[in-house]
Amino acid sequence: MDIQGLIKKAVRETTSFPLLFVPFFLTAILNGILGTDRVLFAFGSSRSIILQLIVLLLLTPVASGMTIFMDRYIHSGEEPNPGTAFSHVRARYWPLIGVNLVAWTGIILGFLLFIVPGVYLYVKFIFTTQEVLLGGETDILEAIRNSWDRTTNRWGQLFQIILIFELPLLLLSFSLGGLPAGWGATVSVLLSTVFQTWITLVITHIYVGIRSQ
Repeated sequence: MDIQGLIKKAVRETTSFPLLFVPFFLTAILNGILGTDRVLFAFGSSRSIILQLIVLLLLTPVASGMTIFMDRYIHSGEEPNPGTAFSHVRARYWPLIGVNLVAWTGIILGFLLFIVPGVYLYVKFIFTTQEVLLGGETDILEAIRNSWDRTTNRWGQLFQIILIFELPLLLLSFSLGGLPAGWGATVSVLLSTVFQTWITLVITHIYVGIRSQ
């Protein structure tokens, strides 16, 4: 698994087709709006957090799915079409939401158990979205089982990829508080968009490679 090559491939792809950034950009903007002082004042902090969780559970998988399908269009020699990609995701929406809900429940419970189990499960469930959208798996437990099996003997490399993308994003997020008003939210949206798009592309390329073996 050539991690450096996979990252370069994802960067080149988004440079050639900036449209790939659109799904995660829209979800990042929505999350940013839900975290603003105006929304916190109007709904209260607890409701704002609930709304952000709804976006995470119900809309982020859609953004991932659209990115995945547009990536496949590009590799098939077609233009990435967000409308067509959304139609494909919508046809698989409920299995997609179901598998993400089950996976994230396990991951969150794992994080509550001293963090390490959560990190382990996060990597083991990394291919669940691809299993539903590209593997055509509609059985939630089977999709999770397939992801579990496909990550066997690859856990360390996949974890390294997650660290490459998630750790800089986390560190940069802590430093955004020192920026002028409005700039922090803008930079956060842009960084979230770029990093989430790239990691989705990299994980998808790995998944496709594993399935073709």
